[in-house]
Amino acid sequence: MKCQAKVRQAMATPDGKALVVAYEDGAVQMFLIVDQLDQESITHLQLWRQQQLQTDVEDFVPQEIVEKELIEE
Repeated sequence: MKCQAKVRQAMATPDGKALVVAYEDGAVQMFLIVDQLDQESITHLQLWRQQQLQTDVEDFVPQEIVEKELIEE
């Protein structure tokens, strides 16, 4: 992988399942650590993805309702 800028800091999460990298340009990137042969690791990734998708949906729906109400008024 080629970094977009010079790495300023990198640290693993306390559970050891992700690596967080901070770059000099202010960007932050998170890498999930998954072993494709370990079922626990795969399950963790699937649950993480579900949680991210659910969060995106929860954030979107209220805004959509607010916009609809403004148009109707």
